[in-house]
Amino acid sequence: MEENINKKELDNISDNKSLIKHFGENTTVNYKKLKNVKVHKMNRINIFTGKNNTGKTSLLEVFCSPSSPCRTIFLTPNLSNLLLKKASDYAIEINIDRIVRFIQENLDSTLQKIEKVIDADGNERFMVTTSSIKDTINIIECGFGLQRVFEIALLIMDSKDGIACIDDIEYGIHKDKFLVFTKFIQEIAEDFNVQIFLTTLSKECVDAFVLNGHDNDSITAYNLKEVDGQIDCKYISGERLKNLVMSLDFDIR
Repeated sequence: MEENINKKELDNISDNKSLIKHFGENTTVNYKKLKNVKVHKMNRINIFTGKNNTGKTSLLEVFCSPSSPCRTIFLTPNLSNLLLKKASDYAIEINIDRIVRFIQENLDSTLQKIEKVIDADGNERFMVTTSSIKDTINIIECGFGLQRVFEIALLIMDSKDGIACIDDIEYGIHKDKFLVFTKFIQEIAEDFNVQIFLTTLSKECVDAFVLNGHDNDSITAYNLKEVDGQIDCKYISGERLKNLVMSLDFDIR
């Protein structure tokens, strides 16, 4: 945990560092292309890979179904601004400074502040103050990478003790930032006791999760593959994946 987390942030972090497992194993009997697809050894961070049209996004939809036993969010690049508006004011007040610090240190050193405001018409916006621009600007005018980091981090924090499903997590993030970004995601998932299910098409992103120096015991990676019209799901532990990546440049996709 970062030493400079303030008291409000500490109050919002789960006291129990061990994961409340909302899902340990799952069999999807019949949903879209998924017919009797078994997912084993689910962990805090669950990475789903595979070619297009192999059911990765469909699996996320299963985990975020209305019958889920806890708070869930489903984040895709196309739904981000809508979901951000639903983030609780409490989560924003408590956690936004931690996200701003990460962005300052890793993405944009000119960033000074991000705050939620309501304009005269009642519209909610996230406004950004930087040292490089005189006036505040709407966050949607910032680089897409900054927007993605902000929305993903805030919505994970707002899902405390719940589930976050993130489709195409690498979308908009420059690959040079994958190591620090994935480590940050793992840290806040641990601090806020959130079980994460994510999809990616990027080998560099998968590699970053197991090479960023955080806890590989909290990671399980999966490959979805269609065989004779049936989707098959195979898994590998985070530590074994790291060893294979380092020794053989293994590609789980």
